[in-house]
Amino acid sequence: MANSNKIGNGDLLHAGEFNFYNGVWQQSEDLGKYNGMVRYTLDNKTWGVSANAKAYHAKWNATNQIPQRAIDDGTLDLYGNMGLSDGGISNRYSLSSNFWSKGENYKNDFNAYLVYYDLDLYSNNTGYLDYPIEGDQINQKEKRIVIGGNGEQTWFSQWFGFDVDNRLGIQIRHDEIMGTALNRSQQRQVFQTVRQDDISETSIGLYAKNQVQWQEKFRSIAGLRADFFDFNVNSKTLAANSGQKNAAMLSPKLSLIFGPWLNHEIFVNAGYGYHSNNARGTTLSIDPVSGDNLSSVAPLVWSRGGELGLSNKFIHGLNSTLALWWLQMNSELIFVGDAGTTEPSGRSERYGVEWNNDYAVNDWLTLDASLALSVAHYVGVPRDMNYIPNSVGRVISAGAVVQLPYQFFSTLRLRHFGDMPLNDTGSLKAGDTTIVNWGVGYKHEDVKLELDLFNVLNAKSNDIAYAYTSRLPNEPMEGVDGILKHPVEPRMVRLTASIKF
Repeated sequence: MANSNKIGNGDLLHAGEFNFYNGVWQQSEDLGKYNGMVRYTLDNKTWGVSANAKAYHAKWNATNQIPQRAIDDGTLDLYGNMGLSDGGISNRYSLSSNFWSKGENYKNDFNAYLVYYDLDLYSNNTGYLDYPIEGDQINQKEKRIVIGGNGEQTWFSQWFGFDVDNRLGIQIRHDEIMGTALNRSQQRQVFQTVRQDDISETSIGLYAKNQVQWQEKFRSIAGLRADFFDFNVNSKTLAANSGQKNAAMLSPKLSLIFGPWLNHEIFVNAGYGYHSNNARGTTLSIDPVSGDNLSSVAPLVWSRGGELGLSNKFIHGLNSTLALWWLQMNSELIFVGDAGTTEPSGRSERYGVEWNNDYAVNDWLTLDASLALSVAHYVGVPRDMNYIPNSVGRVISAGAVVQLPYQFFSTLRLRHFGDMPLNDTGSLKAGDTTIVNWGVGYKHEDVKLELDLFNVLNAKSNDIAYAYTSRLPNEPMEGVDGILKHPVEPRMVRLTASIKF
């Protein structure tokens, strides 16, 4: 539910949502989710301010991925699980504010935020591989306070007769993470702490952007971003894994846009970016389980890429964009089943094509369709071992919205994910996933009714799939390599009624 009221010179928006769901799994999901927000906005044409408060709480039981071999031989049902106590509880509360102003030759935007977040998560990825009696359930705990803000200023001017926009900005964020822990547990009862840490992480980003309209049908956008990170890890279980690391990275970017000609634009984008690694990995020196010496990871990992594209509005009501792209990363992050986390791997390269379309055919029919094809592989390794696990090579999405007489409407949507490798040799694959959803509804003023049929074709495809070693109680102690999967939910009907007041 949501509502907006005029208070003074501003508007007060308040909204709430709650959701209860048991799911289709043999183990009831027993999900309880609550969302709420309050926002006050004051807009005075040349300036504005807003204040926001949000709250979120969720508690659930989880059915995680299970071995394909156990489904095939009937040991486990497709919607079964390896343990009945996986799940978690999470909370998130935030306060934020925003201020903006504008004039004839400038505009600015500033915001600040304060967030509290906690997570208590239980999962079992490998069954009974490491702990044949207790089981391999892990417990991940975290409490985090985040404080930060962003600010930017844009100036509109002319240089030697050319229209120029210049923007300067800064982003600051500090995360104080208290007692983040990886534990071993049985039926949600912790019996061993693998590691526990307090982490402080601070990041500062400075950026500049310049846009010049060189000709009526040619403009450029150049950007430069500098990022600074500081990680401070205090290990409560192994002092050798404590430490402090910092890193900085400079990322230039450039876009060239030509057109429009006959409602067509050509664009070229190129630049550098990055991803950050887990703070604990940047100071790691000893494996907390085996005691082996380990090498720490780089705090920041560079990526570089480019894009060549064409956008057009040649047909009335149709927005279409076609782009060829290339991306290279100095390191990938790969899921590790027995740790329930990710670890860095080698350098990678990806390239592909994307085609996106939105078509308002008339006042009662809207169509959309997108296609993404990509190739991903590791660089510097033999061709028969250069597959990137879980890299999706084909994604198709298409849909239609039909406005019917008397405030009725209908929707139809298809989502397709192509086959993807699950290991670096490509010998294990996840298989295709195709989901079709259909719905019909009625909307009049503040009342909305919807009847949805999910997974119309009742596909049994994978929602999640990984390849690693796992063990069920009756299997060899060394475990079995293979595919672990989590299926999409079967065909189901949902009726939704909403009233705005």
